[in-house]
Amino acid sequence: MPVENSIFEDLNGVSIFVQNNYGFLPTQVMKLSGGSANCFKITGEDRAFFLKELQAKFNRESLEREIAVCDIIKSAGIPTSEFVKAVNGSYVCEQSGHLLHMQLFMDDDTYNKNQFEEPLLFQSAGLLGKIHCCLADVSFLPDRFPDAWFIDWNKSDSTKKHTNIKNKVKGSGIRTDLQEKIIDACDKKIELLSKFDMDYLTLRNLKKVNSHGDYNNLQLLCRKNNITAVIDFSSAAKLPAVWELIRSYTYGAKECCDGKEINFGRLKRYIDSYLNESDLSEFDIEHMVKFYYFQLLRSSFGLNSTDEKTIAFGLWRTNMCEYLSGVYKELMDYLHTQYAGQL
Repeated sequence: MPVENSIFEDLNGVSIFVQNNYGFLPTQVMKLSGGSANCFKITGEDRAFFLKELQAKFNRESLEREIAVCDIIKSAGIPTSEFVKAVNGSYVCEQSGHLLHMQLFMDDDTYNKNQFEEPLLFQSAGLLGKIHCCLADVSFLPDRFPDAWFIDWNKSDSTKKHTNIKNKVKGSGIRTDLQEKIIDACDKKIELLSKFDMDYLTLRNLKKVNSHGDYNNLQLLCRKNNITAVIDFSSAAKLPAVWELIRSYTYGAKECCDGKEINFGRLKRYIDSYLNESDLSEFDIEHMVKFYYFQLLRSSFGLNSTDEKTIAFGLWRTNMCEYLSGVYKELMDYLHTQYAGQL
């Protein structure tokens, strides 16, 4: 569900926008569900388009970066979004303080979170490796996890953040049962933070690559048993390769649906599929789950929302964080044993 209200009062407003900016009057406009942005399927006389209304946090520079990244991805033979120029010659439009762009509509299948079929799950890991390789020489992407992200963090601030969420949610307009779940999740995070003693500064040594930034099965289009395109590079950034790798596994694999299990052997197969296309060190592989746990522990994303789907995601992230707190050392040992001397 979109995290912001649309700038359009109704679908007729969308039609008028398209006519003014793209030079044709749609025969049909349909609002699409899913995702955090307001998106519309625009049907013209002879083809369909995808209109995306960017959230306020995105600026023109970030949108132009996305278009440039997609050009590089396409040049490497990886199908992705094809942007459409407006009548003024620009790929970016603006209305009511929000940026918008239009793409050709790709009518292949998508899968909900943790619903990736078996062949597609491992294909997606290999595709991530291909993306990392073809973006290797890009120099214009922002650093998602700079040194300051590690150095400036402390347990006290994260504890206060989760405590404040607990206090604010009480008596809010959120359903009572969700209020209780959010408070319980915050209590779990606060308890985990109180016991946290990891040497997290060593995680700065993880290999950083230019990456999609939000890589998961929701961003992949599929037909039968093949991935046909990867979309939405709006969050493209420089970040630890293994963060995008293990995160996408937990978002796609069915055994992770409750955030309470990772199948060690299937995770290894996922890593192996990635390694068929790109490189990682033993340090990267061994420490990937440690980094993922650290990132989930300090983040309150979803728990501070009023949207029920976003809250549900925050609760899933809390479950995964709690699960990893008990197994990350065991999983690190397993990965060390599996890859020692092989890379």
